[in-house]
Amino acid sequence: MEDPAILSRYLATRSSTDFERLVEVHGSMVFGAALRHTRHRALAEEITQEVFVILVRKAAAIREPHKLGAWLHRTTLQCAANANRREARRRRIMDEYANELPKSTG
Repeated sequence: MEDPAILSRYLATRSSTDFERLVEVHGSMVFGAALRHTRHRALAEEITQEVFVILVRKAAAIREPHKLGAWLHRTTLQCAANANRREARRRRIMDEYANELPKSTG
């Protein structure tokens, strides 16, 4: 069954079986794109979950179901960019905190 048909059927029924099929068809692409952009396996797994949660929320707004793969890829890149910014911010804060600690003399 093609993506547009799976997505259309999922939208009509909200069937977990149809959703699982969407994840089965597109999950590895989403994970691979997330991993390429974050270079961190655990973060890529989180992003993959996030993308499919977004799909559940916004599936009805996808105007061209035949372009679901492109929509998922674009959403993955946006989520990965956000995750990279959060991680960079976290590292910067941790570095600033480490620099503020008193130096031990020993």
